Amino acid sequence: MKLNNGINVDYFFTKKFKNNTIVIDFITNIKIENFAKRAILADLMDDSNKKYPQKSILAKKLSQMYGANFAVTVLKVSNQHILRVIINFVNENYISEKKSLFLEVISFLKSVIFNPLADGKKFDKKNFELQRDNMIDYLVSLKDNPRFYSSSQLKKLYFKDNPENSALIIGNEIDYQNLNNLEVYQYYENMINQDDIEIKLLGDFENVDFINEFNQMFNYKKNHDKSKSNIISTSKHELIKQTENYQGNGSILGLAYYLPFQNSINNYFISLVLNGLLTSNNHSLLFDEIREKNSLAYYVNSNYNIFDEMFTIQTGINAKDKDQVIDLINEQIDRIIKLDYSDELLKNTKLTLVDDLLTKFDSQKGIVSEMTISNYFNLILEPSQGIEVINKISKDNISNFLKTIKIQAIHLLVGESND
Repeated sequence: MKLNNGINVDYFFTKKFKNNTIVIDFITNIKIENFAKRAILADLMDDSNKKYPQKSILAKKLSQMYGANFAVTVLKVSNQHILRVIINFVNENYISEKKSLFLEVISFLKSVIFNPLADGKKFDKKNFELQRDNMIDYLVSLKDNPRFYSSSQLKKLYFKDNPENSALIIGNEIDYQNLNNLEVYQYYENMINQDDIEIKLLGDFENVDFINEFNQMFNYKKNHDKSKSNIISTSKHELIKQTENYQGNGSILGLAYYLPFQNSINNYFISLVLNGLLTSNNHSLLFDEIREKNSLAYYVNSNYNIFDEMFTIQTGINAKDKDQVIDLINEQIDRIIKLDYSDELLKNTKLTLVDDLLTKFDSQKGIVSEMTISNYFNLILEPSQGIEVINKISKDNISNFLKTIKIQAIHLLVGESND
């Protein structure tokens, strides 16, 4: 359904939960120069506003709303840069007081979105500097996480000609050191007035006039759908290899492959089965071959990002075993293409995936995540439909999907005591 101004409202009706969730997404196209601005803006909105000028006061208000949970975050979905305002609160059918908690939540959201702690030209100086310094400290701390660093470097190699898709969505230290309060406030005003907006509702809103409330909240603007999501068309390139050293124990090997998604519901679930076949449990191919049979890794995992069409494998190894591990990884991929694995492994992988899907729909957070994916790729949302697709996936389906895979990057992070 849509508001009068074209803003889309995606309503997932369920009485399964005692809480309701409202998600308001401000959406624009990715621009690397805005990463830090949008991230600090999310922190500023999450922390305080004119009505609730301190974090403690805002927290007290949430407590008064029967322990509502609230957050403002940023995320990247393909070529879209999203600032997400989300609040989870008890369905007023479960409270004894005769008042509209929904309207109270709407009033709270208006304060968060439209009344920042600012003077009309810039944000509160003390709070702005606090949030900026906190973000710098956080970015510095990430350097001490070798797995995160390895993944980040691998993505940079994969997107070697596209820094907007390889850079960290919250920006870097230099970005924050150069942040200008006035410019961030101008960016906030532009976001409020120019970004497209999408609203997601999860729960039971049958007894409230949410369309009327959101029409009033956003009666000043019109959606233009100018920031439509597209799968990023990665420019394929020759294999890039990079080796780096770090002060730590063990080494981390990362491989990035280009694997076209082709905007197919079947391929979405096939990709999940593929991950399962390779790394989901102690019987998966990579875990069994690399860790159990050959004792060459202390962990191994894989991931497929449908928005980036990037399939990655990361494993903790001894650096001297790199070539042998890469050979074994490629052998397991080849086994899947050649249908050379047991029917029992496929069956158990699909059973695990079905359990995971049902578990995801047992949480509001999981459903919101699925709503995001379904909105951008017009995929199905109901778990029963997903289970039906999963059960029909064959070895041939997985093989045909995987035949288009192409290695793009290899990154090795070598620990000082493991070279």
